[in-house]
This record gives sequence, C-alpha cells and structure tokens, in this order.
Amino acid sequence: MSSSKKTPSELLHLPVLGAFAVAQPIYDLLARNPEFLVAHGAGPFLIGSLVLFLSLGLPIFLVLIDLAVSSCAEVVRRGVHASLMTLLASLTLLPPAKDFVPGGDAAILTAALFGALLVAPMYLAWRPVRTFLTLLIPSILVFPLWFLTLTPAGRLLLPDSAGLPSASKISSPIPIVLIVLDEFGTTALLDELGRVDSVRFPNFATLAAHSVWFPNAVAPHIYTPPALTAILTGRQPDPDAALSPTSRDYPKNLFTLLGSQYSVNASEAQTAFCPERVCRSEPGSIFPRNSNIFFADVSILYLHRIAPPGMARRLPTLDGRWTDFGQVHWERQVKDPSSSSGLQGRTEQFESFISGINGDEALQLNFLHVLLPHIPYQYLASGQLYNRSINHIFPEGISAEASGWTNNEGLIQVAYLQYLQQVGHVDRLLGKLLAKLAEEGVYDDSLIILTADHGVAFRYGEPRRKITSTNYHDVLKVPMFLKLPGQRHAEVNERLVSGIDILPTISHVLDINVPWTMDGHSMFLETASFRDSIDAGGFATPTYAELQGFPGLDWQLLHFGSRTPLRDLGSRGPFPGLVGRELSEFTVARSGELRFNSDVIHHFAHVDPGEGFLPALFRGDVVGSDSSSLLLAISLNGSIQATASTARWMNMDHYFVALLPSSSFETDRHHVEVFLIEQPREDFLLTQIRSTYEEFGGYVIRREAGRPTVLLRPDGLQIPVDSRPGAAHGNVEHFGRIEDMTFIQGWAGDTTHRPARTVVVELDGRVLAETRPSLARRDVADHFRRESMLYSGFEISIPTRIITGDLSDLKVFAVSQDGQALELRLPEAVP
Repeated sequence: MSSSKKTPSELLHLPVLGAFAVAQPIYDLLARNPEFLVAHGAGPFLIGSLVLFLSLGLPIFLVLIDLAVSSCAEVVRRGVHASLMTLLASLTLLPPAKDFVPGGDAAILTAALFGALLVAPMYLAWRPVRTFLTLLIPSILVFPLWFLTLTPAGRLLLPDSAGLPSASKISSPIPIVLIVLDEFGTTALLDELGRVDSVRFPNFATLAAHSVWFPNAVAPHIYTPPALTAILTGRQPDPDAALSPTSRDYPKNLFTLLGSQYSVNASEAQTAFCPERVCRSEPGSIFPRNSNIFFADVSILYLHRIAPPGMARRLPTLDGRWTDFGQVHWERQVKDPSSSSGLQGRTEQFESFISGINGDEALQLNFLHVLLPHIPYQYLASGQLYNRSINHIFPEGISAEASGWTNNEGLIQVAYLQYLQQVGHVDRLLGKLLAKLAEEGVYDDSLIILTADHGVAFRYGEPRRKITSTNYHDVLKVPMFLKLPGQRHAEVNERLVSGIDILPTISHVLDINVPWTMDGHSMFLETASFRDSIDAGGFATPTYAELQGFPGLDWQLLHFGSRTPLRDLGSRGPFPGLVGRELSEFTVARSGELRFNSDVIHHFAHVDPGEGFLPALFRGDVVGSDSSSLLLAISLNGSIQATASTARWMNMDHYFVALLPSSSFETDRHHVEVFLIEQPREDFLLTQIRSTYEEFGGYVIRREAGRPTVLLRPDGLQIPVDSRPGAAHGNVEHFGRIEDMTFIQGWAGDTTHRPARTVVVELDGRVLAETRPSLARRDVADHFRRESMLYSGFEISIPTRIITGDLSDLKVFAVSQDGQALELRLPEAVP
C-alpha cells in the first residue's frame, strides 16, 4: 500500500472497522433491549439521530481524517491510519475477549490490544486483508438496515396501525380506573388479622372496604414490561418473541379496544401501549427534552459492553432502571412527568394523572403505571423525602441485583421499614386519587382495579426478585382490589387470579366481546373453573395450595408490629423496648476511644419539619473498636428513637443505619447522639460515642492577606492549606443540585496513598458539612496502583436552603491523615 492516493473502497476500510467496533454493538444491545428505547420515549427523532450518527456521521468522520492526512508525508499517513485501525480493532476485539479470555482486566486488555496490534501491519503488508475489508463494506449499511427493519426498534419509527380492533358498542357508561403499582407485595399491607392495616394504610383500607379483594392474586411475570403486557392484553407474552412493550408490537390491548369510545387518560412509566391517536397528548417539539439523557445512557450501555469487568464496576450501574444511568440531570428539577420515564418525578407523575381525571366524561379510561413503591426508597409516609443519595439505587443491605441481600438482618430490617414508609406514601397518593374520583362524582359508578406488576423479597442471603423456593410468596403475590360499579361493601375471593385476568374481567363487567383470544378469564365468571396452578411468565408455576397464606407476615409483625401510624414507626432494632425512653433514665458514660463518622449529621442542625425533606435516614460508622459487632442506641434531643447493630458494609467494619420516626422531628434544630449499649440487660449502661463532626465540624476558616489559608480546629490546632502540587491528592468531580439538595462528589487522599481523614465544605468562613471518604473508587486505586486508595471516594449532600451566599465562593478542603490540607478544585458551580 505504497500509493499516496487511496481508492474509494480503501477510504471505507476505517468506516468498516468503525461499524464493527461501535455501531454493531450498540445496535445489538438496543435490539435485545427494546425496553430501553421505550423507557426513553425514543421515537423517530432519537432513533433516527442515533442511526445517522453511527452509520453516517462516524464513517464520514473517519473518511475525513484519512483525506485530511492524504497530503502529508507517507510516514504520517501510515501512522495515523495504523493508530486508528489499532483503536477500532481494539474496540472490536474487547467484547469477545471479555467472553473468552480468562483472567482479570489486564489479561483482557492485553489480549484485545495484542490482536489489534496485528491488524495494522497485516493490513499494510498483506493485500488479502485489504480485500477482506473491501468485501465487508456493505456492513456499513447492513447493520442499520437490520436494526431498522428486523428489530423492534424499526417498528418504533412507524405510525400506529390504523385498523386496530375495537369493542362493540358499550351500552353502559362505566368509568374505568386501572392502577398498576410496581414492586409491591401484598404482605406489606396486612395487620395481625391478615387484613389491610387501616391505621397504617387508611386509603388502601377504604378501597378494600368497597372492593373484592383477591388475596391469592399472582404476578403474571417478575419483570415489568412483560407483566404490563399481560395485564393490558390478557395474554401471556412469548419470551422468545423480539417485541417491545408498545402498541406497534401489541396493537391488541386495552387502549385500542376501548379507545374509539372512551376518553383515555393514561400515564405509562416504562411502556407505550396507548397509541398517540388514542391517548390525549399535547403537541410537542420533535426534539425531545431528554435527548441528552438518551445519548448519555446509550454511551454508558456501550461502555458496559466493551469494558472489562473491573472497569465496568466503575461505570454507573444499570441495575433497577432503564434511564438516567449517569445522573446527567444534575440541574433538572422534574416537575413534568412527561419529561422523565424513569425513577425521577414519580410523585409528580401520580399527581398529574389524578389531575387528568374528568367527571364530565362518562366513558373515561384512566390508567396509571407508576414506579412506586419501587426502589429507590426515598419517601416517608408523609410524602417527605429523606434520602438524597445518588451513589446507587439500592438501600443498604444490597449492592446490586445480582448479589442479592446481605446476611445481616439488621440492614434488611431498615430497608424493609423504608419500603413500608414508601408504601405509606403510595397510600397518601391513593387517598388523593379516591378524593378526586369522589369530587368528580364518578367514584360510585367506576370500575376500579388496583394491582402491581410483581412483588419483592426481603430475605437475607437471597435475591430481591429472582424466585427461589423460599421467597416466591414475596415475589409473586401482589395486591388485587377490584371495586365494581355501585359496590359499597367488602368481599374476599380466594380464587387464584393473575394480571392476565384483568382485561377479561373488564370486558365481562362492560359486557363486551374482545376480538382476540386471551389466556386469562374474568375473575367473576361463574362458569370458569378454579385454577389449581398458575404460570408466572415461565419463572414458576405455583399451585393453589403452595400460595396459601403470607409466610412473611409473622416476620413483619415481629419487627414492625401493626396498627401503628407510620409517622411514629422507626428502626426499633435489637432493643425495641428502649425506643421512646429518655436518656435521663439511664446511667450514661463517655467513651474515650470510640468515635463515629456520619456524612449526614450536619443535616440535623437545619431542619424544617414542614418542608419536603427530613434527615430521617441516619447512617454512619463507628471507629476504634475490635469487636465483631456493636449494639447502638440513637437518640434525638435526649430521647432514644432507634436501636441498631453494626455490620460490615462497604469499607466499614461497624456501619450502622436507622430510619428515625418522622414524628420525632418537631423543631428546626436537633441534636443526635449515638450510644454503645454495653449491658444489654434490665439495667442498661449506655456509653456515649463522640462524633468526629464535633472535632471537624468545629473548624474555623482563617484567611489573612498575604498569608496561607488556615483550618483552625476547636482544640487550637492549625492546619495550613497546602496548595503545592503533590501535597495531597483529590478532586471534586460533580457539583450540582437535585431539587432542594446540593451534592458534592469526588475523591481525596494523601501522599502516603491513604484516603483523606476528612473532607470539609466551607462557605464564607462557615463550615457547612464534613464527611470521611468511604466510597469505593476502583479507578483511583488503579491509577495510583494502591489498594489502600480504593475507598477514597466521598459524597456530601447539603440542604440547599442553608447555603446562604454565592455558590462560586464555596470551598472544599481535604484534610489528610498526617494533618495536611488541600483545597479541591470545583467544577463549574450550579447557578
């Protein structure tokens, strides 16, 4: 290949490699996961833009590089061409290397790079290689054509079918309300009698009092899109069919059946079964507001595909959601549910759906699928937020879907209490819905169905959703309340039913025929025989006998009781009898060795009980103890509000977490204390554990003209801020706002390759927050080649309302283990 001028076919050799390295893996990922496209609301603009970039923009860019260096010296041309070929070949070889090369990241990267380094010289020296790439030129067009014509993605570009099936004339004007909650098992609702707990969940109890309750209702599937497919079509989806949860792939559904006669008020979180011509929607721009999130999430998907396992762990997790992998919406406050189909704005989505109910329309179909009480757990029963962490989506006790729950039951108990509180939040929203129906004058006449797509398990050492021989009740049994028009009394029907029976039941109540064959049948059809077993999407086929009862209820009653207002329910832990008692009742000593760190303790000095955020989730870790586990009491303003046992979690040997009752927050300033329970008998001895925040939180920032900035500790020790390169290490990588909380994320260490002792946030001479780095940062450890730097990451959350002053003046200091301080550079501040 000595000629300086390339033939047209040779100019396309780099685009061929680009198609295999970048375009094909992305097309394949999206073809196998059409739910990703649906969850992002991806229509012609987003999908078309992606295809144009991958199969037109990228090839043109590579060709232009080749042309740009065509007039350069041959050594330059060859060098640029070889470098690009090596890069693209490496990207192409990484996925198969991940699958077939044993060993860690180094072995995988070495294998891919070694293979890629062979490509360039073979290409330059061996004509058959160039001929082979020439033969592959059609792949540049074949990949996008396959993606657009033979996968569900292409069907998302097409308009909805015109001749959709519809019901015969409906003679009785019956309003319909169908609510599908997400990740919600029946047990959470029950009291000691096995009935809906009317104290904790008064609105669920109100609905139950006017409904038929099916306690043996089973989820049609353990994953959301196929479960919604079964509910809205009455058919069990084919697991081998490459179909997306949309009206284009499932035109025979509830919305198309009734859409010609009913006004439809539909809000779908992760599906698109309601055609645009049926659902009421305001005309909008062809440029989606969330296009930046879409392309960022596609990039993260691609990086997960090519990155070796160790590197992939440093990427944003894909667990538990279809959107917002990279949390790119730092400055976006989600108020319009149409702007997000993910986990943000769930309350707003529910409330917007309620506002769409119109009593003037007798034939109205109201449908809502909302990701509640689905993780992340962040709502108290009052509707107030308590959890602003953006590190990961799971509560303490589980780090990833694949790993399952930890064996520490204390962490699982706190997670379950968070779940109960979020169910209480759903109950509050349900109350708003019932009130709206009554206000519009349609409650009595409506057919109301409330269910969930699937449940969730909280059993130590087991998965949350994957079905096992011990957790299938938790995962499969879901609420099923059905209020008939005019019904004002409660009934219990023990029949074994499923989500696939909902559409047949609606058609039965409306007395209409459904023009397609369904797998389910009406829950009220007397001629239908009782099922002996039921298929849960191929994951399990439990029998009627196996599904009897609620095995998890005894555990729930033991740890959380029943008929207690959720506002008064906190983490009772190993010593529930201590909760509610005053510290003055005990002998209290003071520990000279133990300390506890907490990254949220500063929240307690700035509380407004009437606002939307309460610092109810209190977490931290105790340092200075060699014991395997510690028993703790946590007090608020002199009254014990929770007890806990410590556990090894993340990088902490004695991690603790507790959810404090919201009723304990009554003033604007609260003093939280942690005590070691040393004599767990009748006469308890409590030993106070001092907070490191008492040491670090008392810093004073001293600045004098012509002199270095000094951090002055309460004990008089002065720590100068050393700005010399190499004095310490660290960086603030994210600085932004989500709703009413400002977040600061980064990492910090010292010259001895240990995580920093503390990170201090200061504004106008006032310390706003302090935390100890404890988050895993594999990238930092790999960069320094020191495992000691693994847990050097930190996240600080600060209620935005306490930040008085110009954010551009905010400073972040890292204090090292050996008493040095470094000012960390901030990215551009949020306005």
